[in-house]
Amino acid sequence: QAGKDWKGPPVGLLFIDTSHTLEHTKLELETWSPKVNGVICGHDWNNWEKPADGVKPAVMKFLKQNPGKYKLQVNDRSLGLFILWPSDTSICHPMKLV
Repeated sequence: QAGKDWKGPPVGLLFIDTSHTLEHTKLELETWSPKVNGVICGHDWNNWEKPADGVKPAVMKFLKQNPGKYKLQVNDRSLGLFILWPSDTSICHPMKLV
């Protein structure tokens, strides 16, 4: 619901860590992605209980629906962190350590 109601400026970093089901994760990605002007990431890439109904298949379907828009990075340790880096790096400023 928060994504549907968002009227603020573009989001620079979106972190998804919700119900972890295929349908809910797909909905989160579809709802928020037009409002993101940067990186999308999330947790529980590896859902060992129900691998066909989880975050990984939702992200993969999202990538197929948005070809060339994002580059995927995954950390398979623990339950897994995924990062969708925008392919067009001009839309987000490079990060620097301060």
